[in-house]
Amino acid sequence: MNYKHKILRKAQDFGGPVLDPSDPDLVSVNGEMIDRREAEKRMQEKNRKMDKARAAIQREDSVCFDVAAEYGQMFENVKHMKWFVRAVADELS
Repeated sequence: MNYKHKILRKAQDFGGPVLDPSDPDLVSVNGEMIDRREAEKRMQEKNRKMDKARAAIQREDSVCFDVAAEYGQMFENVKHMKWFVRAVADELS
């Protein structure tokens, strides 16, 4: 694995788009080469979903308790965890 691939792989571990140095209009997202503008749209949509999930958790909406129960957890114990925010975001979408 060369240096370029190591950088792409490390950045993908964080879930964000990675610029391809050979073509600045393409980015790698989870190993898929897509247009930079499309990647930006995907990230904005993901951020909107996560914001909605955080707001629902803060309000203690019933969907949050349902998601916690699906995973066999208590809401108070998992409300601060990243995986729980993602799970609530998936449930809301």
